[in-house]
Amino acid sequence: MKLYCEQIGVPFNLTPSGLETMLALIERHEFLGPTLYGGYEGIDYSAGKLDERWLSQPCGGEDANVFAWDFERGQEDWTMKRYHNFLAFVNYSPDLFPRLHKEVKPERLALCNNPKASTDWITNSPDLVFLGVSSHLSLPDLYNVAALSKQLRRRCLTTASFQLIVRDQISQTWAAPMTSEYPSPMPEGFPHGKANGDWFLYGHHVFKTNSMRNRRRILNIISQLQIQYIATATEAGYLEGPHSGQMRANLRAMVELQLLLRKVSQMYDYQLFLKVLDMFNDAWARDLRKPRFKGEDAQKALKEARRLVEGKEVLPRRDPGKLVLQRLENSLRENQGLVMAAKRAGSKSRRREKGNTTFFEGTIPSNGS
Repeated sequence: MKLYCEQIGVPFNLTPSGLETMLALIERHEFLGPTLYGGYEGIDYSAGKLDERWLSQPCGGEDANVFAWDFERGQEDWTMKRYHNFLAFVNYSPDLFPRLHKEVKPERLALCNNPKASTDWITNSPDLVFLGVSSHLSLPDLYNVAALSKQLRRRCLTTASFQLIVRDQISQTWAAPMTSEYPSPMPEGFPHGKANGDWFLYGHHVFKTNSMRNRRRILNIISQLQIQYIATATEAGYLEGPHSGQMRANLRAMVELQLLLRKVSQMYDYQLFLKVLDMFNDAWARDLRKPRFKGEDAQKALKEARRLVEGKEVLPRRDPGKLVLQRLENSLRENQGLVMAAKRAGSKSRRREKGNTTFFEGTIPSNGS
């Protein structure tokens, strides 16, 4: 989850104060489409094929969850760990970043001995020209340059600025640790974004071997999710379009509403909770009765509810009592029905023709069902 949050550009904060993080995650869940046993359709979750037993026995059958995320080519799952098949014990064995060697090993330089004389311009160009050209090359081409001749290879390995160009290219891929993965204190040889060393050797370890195959797979999944989210949310008019601002404001209000309800529920002031909940239910109902849903009443109710809750103290923990509990259950059931009605209407609107998308059009459920 930390990797996912960093990739989509939000802080890793799943507490009630992490509104932006929750909003970003909910946005993606809403627009990534239907799921099949925990996975979104259209996303390739493995380098191989999902174990077929996952379709018939999603809970793992007699062996618990042993094969739930086994793939044809490895024992891989959502996280960078591997299962130990004994009483569902999990043996943590994450993909480890290779050590970044501070200096180029002598044996690597020895491979560049006895070079043949070369008269090509890139081999004999001044450092400023050589580095200027190299800064515009892709990562594969940087390795190709080093393979042209022994003379060029030695130049690439021993030119510190060239190694930094390789470092900067690697830092833009899955092969480099993200800032959220930096350990504290930083150990020697850790490949952080400002480290100096033999980045050519580091790149060979991560790209030419399978030592980090699970990390590669996971970040590939994240990349697929982001591409699919942008495509579907744009097509629905959520990211851009005449109703984009309104749609985003409505979803934000829904998320803030749930966070506020959670906060009030932990105050043990049941009358206040009922008042806030009924206020939201009435607002949703009014909005859903309108020809086109705009969410204006719900957003006004959110502001009013914030005003009511502000300054209220948490009461001692106590039971609500039978009558109050029944009222809470009815109001919560009604709230769930209204939210589901809004989501169904939103799904219908997203399937409409481009340019005519509206958000949360529909009728309210009767009796909260």
